[in-house]
Amino acid sequence: MDSGLQLKDETTGQTYPLDHPSMVLGRTSPGTPVDPGFLHIEHDTVSRRHAELRWNEGAFQLTNLSTTNPVYINGQMVEQCLLRAGDRLQLGDCVLNLVTTRITLKPRPPLHLQVGGQTIAVSGYTVALGGPGGATERWYDQEVIVDGLPPQCLSLAWKEIAGRYELGYHGTHRPPVHITRVKGDLEWLALLPPDQPGGVRPGDRIRAAGVELQIF
Repeated sequence: MDSGLQLKDETTGQTYPLDHPSMVLGRTSPGTPVDPGFLHIEHDTVSRRHAELRWNEGAFQLTNLSTTNPVYINGQMVEQCLLRAGDRLQLGDCVLNLVTTRITLKPRPPLHLQVGGQTIAVSGYTVALGGPGGATERWYDQEVIVDGLPPQCLSLAWKEIAGRYELGYHGTHRPPVHITRVKGDLEWLALLPPDQPGGVRPGDRIRAAGVELQIF
């Protein structure tokens, strides 16, 4: 079972995957046989069978099993409740955060390049930028010809995990690239590192080898 959730100890950082439809949270001695789904929490203030988690219609329902130690969810004492990502569980003095293991990907936003008087829609996930010519091997899914630049010298790529476009060098021709960004009343200028890409976003101006591109 993959619930997409795990418990994370707030103090130690240890994680406990929630991968069974029924689980007991508690403390036990090393070598003691336990049922599948038993989550051993090494903490003196946790009861041997402190709480139970049961998967119910897309969420875990928590039930307090201890007659002596309460369970707190987000600071409130509970006997039973449905949990959701972001909740803070306290068993004795042990605090566990319920966190998601899913990666939420941002949709790829529409992007355009203005080169001279021409406006070009960015439709590819990897875009080659540069003058005509270049390698015959197709490492990109869109090419934008920019007169005045070496062939295919730059790459504009959508990075799903980061949720942004990144500009980087491609090939051996690496003219200095300056990225200008306006932030409020300030104008921010950065030089593209030669060995790693840099994030770009709509509104940025890119200048390379005397050629200027506008992203919007």
